[in-house]
Amino acid sequence: MILSLALTKPAPMRYLLLILIWFIGASAAESAIAEPNDKFTCSATSVEVFNASNADNPYFSLRLVRGKKHRDINFGSELELFSVRCEHGSKGKQFVLVNHTCGAIGCNASNWGIIDPRSLKVILVPNQPYIGNEDAAIELIGHSLKPFSCGNRSPNSAGAQGKGEYCYGP
Repeated sequence: MILSLALTKPAPMRYLLLILIWFIGASAAESAIAEPNDKFTCSATSVEVFNASNADNPYFSLRLVRGKKHRDINFGSELELFSVRCEHGSKGKQFVLVNHTCGAIGCNASNWGIIDPRSLKVILVPNQPYIGNEDAAIELIGHSLKPFSCGNRSPNSAGAQGKGEYCYGP
C-alpha cells in the first residue's frame, strides 16, 4: 500500500518516500539483530553482554539497565578476550567485574574493569593490558580477585560457565 502511494506521488516526493521506506526497513533489521549474547542481574541492574560480529563495531559491549536509566559501555577490538561476572565486594556491595585482555605473550591476565551497577558508573577502566591493574581493582573491591574460570571461550558465549561467569574469545 505504501509502495503504491509512493509510485503515484510526484517524482521528488516519490524519491523521498522510497528513501524513508528503505531507512525504516534498515533500522528495523538492525534492531532485530541487536539481541544480547548473554544477560544477567547484578544488584538489581540488568547486564546485557553483546559481542559484535565484525571489527567495525565495538568488539564487546555491555548495556546496563536499572529502572529507567541505562548505559552502554563499549570495549575496543584490540583485545580479544572478554570475561564478565557480578562480584561481591568486601563490604557486601556488588560490582560488575570485567577482565578485558589479550591472549598473546606479554599480555597481563589481570586487566580489570569495575562498574558500579547502582550508579552505572565505570570506576575502573580496563586500560592496562600489558602491565595489569590488579592492585587498583583489589583496592576498590576490598579483597583479592579470583581469576575467571573460563574453560571454554566462544565468540557468542554459551551462557554462564558456572559461577555466573560469561567468557568470550576467538
